[in-house]
Amino acid sequence: MYKNILLPTKGSEGCKEAVTAGLKLAKTLGAKVTIVNVQPRLSVFEILEAYHPDQRFISTDKDAKEAQESMAKVEELHKAAGQHFVDDLKKLANDQGVTADTIVLDRATPEEGIFKAAKEKGCDLIFMASHSTKGLSGTVLGDVTTKVVAHSNVPVLVYRCS
Repeated sequence: MYKNILLPTKGSEGCKEAVTAGLKLAKTLGAKVTIVNVQPRLSVFEILEAYHPDQRFISTDKDAKEAQESMAKVEELHKAAGQHFVDDLKKLANDQGVTADTIVLDRATPEEGIFKAAKEKGCDLIFMASHSTKGLSGTVLGDVTTKVVAHSNVPVLVYRCS
Protein backbone atom coordinates (compact mmCIF):
# COMPACT_ATOMS: atom_id res chain seq x y z
CA MET A 1 0.00 0.00 0.00
CA TYR A 2 2.20 2.88 1.23
CA LYS A 3 5.96 2.61 0.64
CA ASN A 4 7.37 5.92 1.95
CA ILE A 5 5.61 7.86 4.70
CA LEU A 6 6.52 11.49 5.38
CA LEU A 7 6.68 12.36 9.08
CA PRO A 8 6.94 16.14 9.62
CA THR A 9 8.28 17.34 12.97
CA LYS A 10 9.02 20.65 14.61
CA GLY A 11 10.59 18.97 17.62
CA SER A 12 7.67 19.23 20.03
CA GLU A 13 6.44 16.40 22.26
CA GLY A 14 3.20 16.27 20.25
CA CYS A 15 5.18 15.79 17.06
CA LYS A 16 7.22 13.05 18.73
CA GLU A 17 3.99 11.32 19.75
CA ALA A 18 2.73 11.48 16.14
CA VAL A 19 6.08 10.29 14.74
CA THR A 20 6.01 7.34 17.14
CA ALA A 21 2.52 6.41 15.90
CA GLY A 22 3.68 6.93 12.29
CA LEU A 23 6.59 4.58 12.89
CA LYS A 24 4.20 1.90 14.16
CA LEU A 25 2.13 2.28 10.98
CA ALA A 26 5.26 2.14 8.80
CA LYS A 27 6.46 -1.01 10.53
CA THR A 28 3.06 -2.66 10.09
CA LEU A 29 3.00 -1.76 6.38
CA GLY A 30 6.67 -2.53 5.76
CA ALA A 31 7.19 1.06 4.63
CA LYS A 32 10.15 3.34 5.11
CA VAL A 33 9.78 6.86 6.50
CA THR A 34 11.14 10.27 5.68
CA ILE A 35 11.39 12.57 8.69
CA VAL A 36 11.32 16.27 7.82
CA ASN A 37 11.90 19.42 9.83
CA VAL A 38 11.15 22.72 8.13
CA GLN A 39 12.99 25.79 9.35
CA PRO A 40 10.69 28.80 9.19
CA ARG A 41 11.33 32.06 7.43
CA LEU A 42 12.29 34.64 9.99
CA SER A 43 10.33 37.86 10.20
CA VAL A 44 12.04 41.20 9.78
CA PHE A 45 11.59 41.77 13.53
CA GLU A 46 13.37 38.51 14.38
CA ILE A 47 16.16 39.45 12.00
CA LEU A 48 16.62 42.85 13.63
CA GLU A 49 16.37 41.31 17.12
CA ALA A 50 19.13 38.83 16.22
CA TYR A 51 21.23 41.63 14.80
CA HIS A 52 20.95 44.03 17.69
CA PRO A 53 18.08 44.19 20.18
CA ASP A 54 18.41 47.95 20.73
CA GLN A 55 18.81 48.98 17.10
CA ARG A 56 15.81 48.77 14.77
CA PHE A 57 17.44 49.90 11.55
CA ILE A 58 20.54 49.38 9.45
CA SER A 59 22.17 52.66 8.48
CA THR A 60 25.75 51.86 7.47
CA ASP A 61 27.67 49.21 5.57
CA LYS A 62 29.14 48.08 8.90
CA ASP A 63 25.61 47.64 10.30
CA ALA A 64 24.65 45.59 7.25
CA LYS A 65 27.70 43.34 7.57
CA GLU A 66 27.07 42.77 11.29
CA ALA A 67 23.43 41.99 10.52
CA GLN A 68 24.45 39.42 7.90
CA GLU A 69 26.89 37.78 10.31
CA SER A 70 24.26 37.65 13.07
CA MET A 71 21.69 36.18 10.69
CA ALA A 72 24.14 33.50 9.59
CA LYS A 73 24.64 32.53 13.25
CA VAL A 74 20.87 32.44 13.90
CA GLU A 75 20.28 30.32 10.80
CA GLU A 76 23.10 27.97 11.78
CA LEU A 77 21.57 27.50 15.26
CA HIS A 78 18.10 26.88 13.81
CA LYS A 79 19.43 24.33 11.33
CA ALA A 80 21.42 22.56 14.06
CA ALA A 81 18.28 22.32 16.21
CA GLY A 82 16.30 20.93 13.27
CA GLN A 83 19.02 18.39 12.56
CA HIS A 84 19.00 17.35 16.21
CA PHE A 85 15.21 16.78 16.07
CA VAL A 86 15.36 14.57 12.97
CA ASP A 87 18.46 12.69 14.16
CA ASP A 88 16.73 11.77 17.44
CA LEU A 89 13.69 10.52 15.56
CA LYS A 90 15.81 8.60 13.06
CA LYS A 91 17.39 6.78 16.00
CA LEU A 92 13.90 6.00 17.31
CA ALA A 93 12.96 4.63 13.87
CA ASN A 94 16.09 2.50 13.71
CA ASP A 95 15.38 1.16 17.22
CA GLN A 96 11.95 0.06 15.97
CA GLY A 97 13.35 -1.54 12.83
CA VAL A 98 12.04 1.09 10.40
CA THR A 99 14.26 2.50 7.66
CA ALA A 100 14.34 6.29 7.90
CA ASP A 101 15.66 9.14 5.78
CA THR A 102 15.88 12.65 7.18
CA ILE A 103 15.72 16.10 5.67
CA VAL A 104 15.98 19.60 7.15
CA LEU A 105 14.64 22.36 4.92
CA ASP A 106 15.18 26.02 5.60
CA ARG A 107 13.44 29.28 4.76
CA ALA A 108 9.99 27.97 3.96
CA THR A 109 6.55 27.93 5.44
CA PRO A 110 5.90 24.58 7.13
CA GLU A 111 3.37 23.48 4.50
CA GLU A 112 5.66 24.48 1.59
CA GLY A 113 8.48 22.47 3.15
CA ILE A 114 6.25 19.46 3.76
CA PHE A 115 5.06 19.46 0.12
CA LYS A 116 8.63 19.91 -1.16
CA ALA A 117 9.95 17.04 0.98
CA ALA A 118 7.07 14.75 -0.06
CA LYS A 119 7.77 15.43 -3.73
CA GLU A 120 11.58 15.23 -3.53
CA LYS A 121 11.57 12.02 -1.51
CA GLY A 122 8.69 10.33 -3.37
CA CYS A 123 6.46 10.02 -0.32
CA ASP A 124 3.02 8.51 -0.90
CA LEU A 125 1.51 9.42 2.50
CA ILE A 126 1.92 12.35 4.88
CA PHE A 127 1.35 11.32 8.49
CA MET A 128 1.22 14.40 10.68
CA ALA A 129 0.19 15.64 14.08
CA SER A 130 -2.78 17.74 14.97
CA HIS A 131 -2.44 19.51 18.29
CA SER A 132 -5.29 20.78 20.37
CA THR A 133 -5.16 24.52 19.87
CA LYS A 134 -7.46 27.31 20.91
CA GLY A 135 -9.23 29.86 18.80
CA LEU A 136 -11.19 29.72 15.58
CA SER A 137 -8.33 28.59 13.32
CA GLY A 138 -7.46 25.72 15.63
CA THR A 139 -10.98 24.50 16.27
CA VAL A 140 -10.65 21.28 14.29
CA LEU A 141 -7.01 21.09 13.16
CA GLY A 142 -3.98 23.30 13.55
CA ASP A 143 -3.21 25.92 10.90
CA VAL A 144 -0.41 23.95 9.24
CA THR A 145 -2.34 20.68 9.32
CA THR A 146 -5.38 22.39 7.80
CA LYS A 147 -3.27 23.81 4.95
CA VAL A 148 -1.58 20.48 4.28
CA VAL A 149 -4.88 18.58 4.23
CA ALA A 150 -6.45 21.18 1.94
CA HIS A 151 -3.62 21.41 -0.60
CA SER A 152 -1.70 18.13 -0.59
CA ASN A 153 -1.29 16.08 -3.76
CA VAL A 154 -0.76 12.92 -1.70
CA PRO A 155 -2.99 11.43 1.00
CA VAL A 156 -2.69 12.91 4.49
CA LEU A 157 -3.34 10.97 7.68
CA VAL A 158 -3.86 13.23 10.70
CA TYR A 159 -2.91 11.88 14.11
CA ARG A 160 -4.68 13.59 16.99
CA CYS A 161 -2.15 14.14 19.79
CA SER A 162 -3.11 13.78 23.41
